[in-house]
Amino acid sequence: MKNQHLNPMKIILTAILTLIAIVAISQPCLQKCVGQGGGFTAQNLATGAPFAVPQYTIVWTSNVPNAFVGQGTNQITWAVISNTAGNFTGNYTVTNVASGCDTTINFCIDVILPTPPTLNLTNICFSNVSGIPIGVGTPTGGVYTDALGNVVTTITPSMVGQTITYTTTGTNGCSGSTTDIVVGLPSPNGGILGF
Repeated sequence: MKNQHLNPMKIILTAILTLIAIVAISQPCLQKCVGQGGGFTAQNLATGAPFAVPQYTIVWTSNVPNAFVGQGTNQITWAVISNTAGNFTGNYTVTNVASGCDTTINFCIDVILPTPPTLNLTNICFSNVSGIPIGVGTPTGGVYTDALGNVVTTITPSMVGQTITYTTTGTNGCSGSTTDIVVGLPSPNGGILGF
């Protein structure tokens, strides 16, 4: 029987490959808008697939104000990450059940506010029964709605006193809205006097 010797280089290479199999790289901050949901998947960079449970155990932690679902799985999600802007952090620890080796991967989420739109409704004269274009909201490309959620494109005298909402997506990708009230202007009360 031959005497087998262990090759130190082979042991080191095996250890490095095993470590690579369970280590993922921290990603840049996930950017989400206030009120949006989202989540993370624990990715095995050696295979390109999510870490498989039960071969790996995964424990998630975070300081996000709202609770997530998915503890113990390779993916967590939030229905709503946060209703306020802020930078939130967390991590997951993944453990290879067979070897007992583990690593902790950090993540962060930037929750941002929408770019606030502006709305300047056009005032309408009571005598203008056919209506006028609604006005200008910025940034352009948004949608005007009345209190019932109906899309509005013109203002008529019957709408005086109603609230119009302008909703648009800003340059940061977040939706925002603002409101204004339809103002009616009196028309000259003219008559004719014969002489």
